[in-house]
This record gives sequence, C-alpha cells and structure tokens, in this order.
Amino acid sequence: PYARKLQEMLSNIVSNIDSGTDIKLAEERPVEKVLLIVITSDRGLSGAYNSNIVKLAKLTIAAARAIVQNSQKYNIDPKLVASIVIVESSANPFAISNAAAVGVMQIHMPTWGTTADKENLNLFRAEDNIALGVRILKGYVARHGLWPGVMRYRGWIQTPESKQEADDYAQKVRRIY
Repeated sequence: PYARKLQEMLSNIVSNIDSGTDIKLAEERPVEKVLLIVITSDRGLSGAYNSNIVKLAKLTIAAARAIVQNSQKYNIDPKLVASIVIVESSANPFAISNAAAVGVMQIHMPTWGTTADKENLNLFRAEDNIALGVRILKGYVARHGLWPGVMRYRGWIQTPESKQEADDYAQKVRRIY
C-alpha cells in the first residue's frame, strides 16, 4: 500500500512539473538546503537492500553538504561542482582512474597527492576530496576564467589533443550544469 501511494504521489508531482504548473519546488534558486528522498522496500526478503540504501543516502547527504559548504567558502557555483562530480566519478567516492586520479572529484595524485598528504586528507572520503577539489577548481577559475578553468581542472595543457579532450570534458559538464 505504501509503495503504491508513494508512486502515485511522485507521478502526480512529475506530471504537474511537465505541464508547466507553477510549483515552488521546481523554481530555480540559490542552493541553501538539499532534499533527498530515500525510497526503501516495503516487501519482505529484501536482504540488505534497505540498510544499503540508507547507508548510501547518508554518504550522499555528506557529499551534498560538502559541495554546498565548499562552494560557498570558495565562491564557486555548487551546481557546477555537482556537475563535475557527476562527470568525473558518477559520485563514486572510491573511483580510481587510469590516470591516477581518485575519489568523487578525481583528484590527480601525481599533481595533488603531496598536498593531500601534507594536509592529512583521505581522498576516498567524499568530504576531503570535495574540499580539495573545489579549492583546486577555484584556483584554476581565478587564473583562467570559468570554462577555461574547468578545462584546466580536467588537465588541459597546451597541446591540440589535450585541448580537444578538455573541451569535450567541459561540454559534458555544461550539459549537466
């Protein structure tokens, strides 16, 4: 019964948004609070599903808080940071790339590993990774401007291949942003 009622409520919300109805929750505004709707199973035999969903929700909330707090601290749009997190790692705090980049913001270890060590940061902890990632992004944006700074975050150097990869990256971030 709860699952059906929840599905009915969510369908109603989505159908009203699509029809252009004026809904306050759908208005674009500065990020101050984040709402996460967690849906667990009300059926038996779900095993660890419910506890895993709740654990993932807690990690997501911590990452969202870190995005908002660090974005405010460094004056970077939190939607931009969230877009980079999605492109870089799909918000996986344990992501490791072939280019030796780790965590949700894919911090490049050969470049930033020493900084992380000196500051005793655990880059597999989303809050630490986001704090360093936003700080790095802010530096690039301050020196090069918004989208060139995002391209530098990706690792753009002055070669045609690197520029093309960084430009493709910036386009992916823009589509989500």
